[in-house]
Amino acid sequence: MFEILDMAPPPTSLGIHSFHPLTHNGDEIEVEGSSYIVQTVIQRFKLVRGRYQRVDSRLEVRPTGRYFYEVYLEACMEQADNG
Repeated sequence: MFEILDMAPPPTSLGIHSFHPLTHNGDEIEVEGSSYIVQTVIQRFKLVRGRYQRVDSRLEVRPTGRYFYEVYLEACMEQADNG
């Protein structure tokens, strides 16, 4: 179970959803009919009786369209700086 947080301004919680435990940065996921790209995976652990137990997991995501638009803009800025 992951808490999903849309990081497009303003950050918005999309609720708690179940995804494969190996979901990682760059993976594309679908939440409530919308497509998102995972930007960051955050897992918190707590030390209990000498062993670590996972307390919670969070995925910080961006809408797919916005993600690719930002990648395009970054490429344009790098090209302008180099050229």
